[in-house]
Amino acid sequence: MAWTCVAEEARQPTVELTAEERAWLAANPEILIGTARTWTPYVQTTSSGEAVGIEPDILARIKALTGANIRLVLGEWSEMVRQAEQGELYGLALSAKHPERADTFLFSKSPFRLSRYVYARDGASVTRMEDLSGQRVGYLDGNLAELKTLQRWPEIVPVSFSSNQAIATALLKGEVDAAISSISLLLTIREDLFPGLGIAFSVPGSEVELRYSIRKEYPELLSIIDKALAAIGAREIDAILDQWGGLPMSHMPRLDLSDEERDWLAGHPRILLGISDQFQPDIILGPDGSRAGLVVDYFDLINRQLGGRLKLHVEHDWSAITEQAMRGELDGLASSAPNPTWDRYFLYTRPFYHGYFHIYVRRDAEPVQRLDALAGKRVGYLSGMKFVEHLIASVPGVTTSGFETNEDLAKALLEGRVDALIGAIDLEWWRKQNSIIGFKISGFIESSRHPVLMSIRKDWPLLVSILNKALENIPLWERERIRQTWLGTTASGRDDRLQLSAQERNYLDTRVFRRATARGWPPLNFIGNDGRVVGIGEDYWSLVKHKLGIKEDTLAPVDFAEVLQSMRQGEVDIFASTTRASTREAYALFTNSCERYPIAIAMRRDSGFITDAATLQGQVVAVGKDYSAYHLLKARYPDIEFLTVRDTRAAIDAVAAGEAFAAVDILPVLQYLIAERDDHEVLLSGVTDLMFKLQRVAGHFGDPVLEPSARPSNQATQTRRGAITGNRGAPALDLGLDG
Repeated sequence: MAWTCVAEEARQPTVELTAEERAWLAANPEILIGTARTWTPYVQTTSSGEAVGIEPDILARIKALTGANIRLVLGEWSEMVRQAEQGELYGLALSAKHPERADTFLFSKSPFRLSRYVYARDGASVTRMEDLSGQRVGYLDGNLAELKTLQRWPEIVPVSFSSNQAIATALLKGEVDAAISSISLLLTIREDLFPGLGIAFSVPGSEVELRYSIRKEYPELLSIIDKALAAIGAREIDAILDQWGGLPMSHMPRLDLSDEERDWLAGHPRILLGISDQFQPDIILGPDGSRAGLVVDYFDLINRQLGGRLKLHVEHDWSAITEQAMRGELDGLASSAPNPTWDRYFLYTRPFYHGYFHIYVRRDAEPVQRLDALAGKRVGYLSGMKFVEHLIASVPGVTTSGFETNEDLAKALLEGRVDALIGAIDLEWWRKQNSIIGFKISGFIESSRHPVLMSIRKDWPLLVSILNKALENIPLWERERIRQTWLGTTASGRDDRLQLSAQERNYLDTRVFRRATARGWPPLNFIGNDGRVVGIGEDYWSLVKHKLGIKEDTLAPVDFAEVLQSMRQGEVDIFASTTRASTREAYALFTNSCERYPIAIAMRRDSGFITDAATLQGQVVAVGKDYSAYHLLKARYPDIEFLTVRDTRAAIDAVAAGEAFAAVDILPVLQYLIAERDDHEVLLSGVTDLMFKLQRVAGHFGDPVLEPSARPSNQATQTRRGAITGNRGAPALDLGLDG
């Protein structure tokens, strides 16, 4: 959980309440307010039914500060509004202030705002609201903000739906031409793998302040909430928003197993699950035999808890793998969907994600949009896909053909040996990776929604229980990081190098640049399990290097201070992860920034919280030698007494040992290293208004490499930036780009 929630356990309510407010709380020990059941990332539920997300975290802080036991009631939003208006609830959680509700509700202060976006199918010519004139646009039933936004353009036909999933389904089936929603719909599209849907543009003037709507007969409750929100403050709210924007964990919580489960694990040191290498992006094999992908990432997180017991058995032929699993030669299947055939052999874990099957036809063929339209046709699918076999068993006159690989499937369709294909995310991934444009998605099988999960041999129910606990232990923001990385976008396979002038191209083609690397600054730069430098900075540099076609000589990792010294001496050409400082301008040039992070403060647990760096003046503050946080703070607050140490890990150690009052660095680094300690001696205590701009630096004046090297990150999509930051353990701070 966020650092704000970790701290609350040891703190008593700190907001001063009036006698009337305290009496009201005593008379109302349970305060029920309504919210939408699924409004990711604001509210979502775990498999055990627990509500988590931005709203629960804010309410936890309100309770910690005031003692108000506010509980969320989850349901369809329109029903929650009705219950609140009828007096069955005390009010509504984060929602817009509407004049239509002013007769019933009082409105709290606003902790944050959100904007609305228009969503459309790929290829739709929709770039502004006027393009939707006369078209049907979906929105969430009961959401007055979205309805009133649409009503600003009277020619638009609003169509309400009960859930984000219903909106996405209608959009995909063509029942509406577009949809309006917050970022919540995008997360639904990612999680349920709706193909070909995305944000078309941001709705102008759609930003609204979210507030708590409290029934008028409870003014004491409104006053209590407002006092708590004022005490929490904007920076702490920002930290909660960042937390649910994709901050991965750096360590795994302890797995809580029963004695029987621990005994079972002790007797099973190796658990072998099968998967086909056709199932991309679940697993992707590199030319050197390396493995990557969604299931690989999940197995890594599970194996941290199970001592590395889970092993992947990878083959080409999915049908052969399933036969081995049914005969007991494998312990189960790593990535599969339940079906009546496998019910006889397997038990199922909780899902990694949910998916749909789609109908594909050649581009010159008549569209086939429904499952029953396949009657009398020749249909291909991947051999061993029992779920597909059960899907098409009800369609009369279908001639089915199983194929071993996605390539075989594509060839059969393009050569006319089958009329259509049924495939899921793996076929679409393969098609886009290989830039195959001869066939396309033609239809969406609405009844095909299925969980993608692990199928475990039926005589091992304890393993299913253990795996479910391990999956449940993986935080939601970690799962969202995996979804962003593997399901958010797929590569096209095209050459997407940046277009340069002839002079720039010749310059890059004729040089090899000496690039410095640094260690000890996770998640920006640190040594990975394979001994290489990894991190956000390296990921961004990889993107830049690819787009520019840069050739480099990567130098061995050293401490950051040594990187700067080598650059001063002309021994280094490029370093990928720092920021501009006046002391560095004598020997270096800087690109535009690709991310911005606030300078944050860590202190001992008993020191409280601060949000103003000015309070550090006169105090001993530990900071890494020659770190950017030192230069930024020194320029603004010259009276801080700095204790320079090797790196931020040493700075935090100095705070824990009582040698320094605080440690400073950028927010993601402090979050990562504090979580790594897992001892709660040092906590994140505040975020300052000083910003670190992540920039690349070159050590030679006059080199034109600097100008083109600034372009790729500025042209990177928000999805790609989110995947990079989410994958390396930093909050995806959407603070814009320089220049």
